[in-house]
Amino acid sequence: MDLLTKNDQRLKELHGFNRNYAETLVGYLRAHWGKDALAREDTIADLLVDMVAAQADGIASKDHFGKDPQAAADEILAELPPAPKAQWLLQLWPLFNALWVLMFVYADAIILSGETVGLDILWQQLAIPFLFIAVAPLFRGISFNQIKTKTKWRASIAVVLIIAIYAVTFLLPDTSPLTSDQLQIGLGVVVAALIVCNLGLSFWLRRLTLPWFLYWLIVGPSVRALIGATLPVALVVVLLVVFMGAVLALAIYQSKHLHFVFQAQGGKQLHVNQ
Repeated sequence: MDLLTKNDQRLKELHGFNRNYAETLVGYLRAHWGKDALAREDTIADLLVDMVAAQADGIASKDHFGKDPQAAADEILAELPPAPKAQWLLQLWPLFNALWVLMFVYADAIILSGETVGLDILWQQLAIPFLFIAVAPLFRGISFNQIKTKTKWRASIAVVLIIAIYAVTFLLPDTSPLTSDQLQIGLGVVVAALIVCNLGLSFWLRRLTLPWFLYWLIVGPSVRALIGATLPVALVVVLLVVFMGAVLALAIYQSKHLHFVFQAQGGKQLHVNQ
């Protein structure tokens, strides 16, 4: 059993306010992707062991760990090593592929409906999810009862950024509608690029990227064939929903079950443990 799963199970040993306290603390620590994942989980394991032991002795988690958990957590995080660059890829690659799948399904739905769409609309549909992922870390700490001033400032900056990007995105000039053929060519180029990227990365991070390579290799041509075939629209829509559900399930699974160890074997050896 991996460390993250063990920590999640140990978390269930806490009850009532102790569990609420611990869940908030663990969520805050895990939200800091800039810190090494294994070092972070090791720290969480130690904290949870102490909290469970304290609970058995009748001591509340907030009394054991402190009434200001965010300040204590920030001190812990300051001591943790930074995440290796490869670890960022392991965390962001499933999200990147999932967002492209959403875009792929959206564009295919446009083709299927016979409607037209401009590049400005496609940009909006793609930019907004990336925006929310980019600013999400700024909301860290909101779940604490005692919200630090720096957390309020970060959240305020995030809201301003969201409003600003929304304004810029929706004020873009309208572009000429793309034809169905142009959309299909564009989708084909994107799918081909994703197949090549995932295949190339699979020689380095097999467990992470090989499933995405197979997904795009199978789903890309399959969707093209479905849209070109004389199938009922309802059936094609159902199949598109199934394809989208499969990719979301894969992204969630990988985000929870791929943990990473960056070991300097000759300088650049990465092992992915499941």
